Amino acid sequence: MNKGCDCIIHDGPHWLHMDEIDWKASMRMLEEGNLRGYAVREDMRLRELVYQMKAHHIVETPEEVRERHRQMAAYIKERYGPEVAA
Repeated sequence: MNKGCDCIIHDGPHWLHMDEIDWKASMRMLEEGNLRGYAVREDMRLRELVYQMKAHHIVETPEEVRERHRQMAAYIKERYGPEVAA
């Protein structure tokens, strides 16, 4: 997949790198207990992710994104209980 930038701090596509940065920001909000901020930020992140996947004709979520989702779900389940993580 084309990198789409001249950045030297990452190897993969720029949009995937930016998704990781946004995911980390979402996790910080979640860890701080800012659930509203987390929800708003995560909604924006996922909308951008879907947009990029459609723009690049990707039909399956990249493994890096699936792993971030698993980590986030595990954190929510541990901190807030399984009924919130569902």
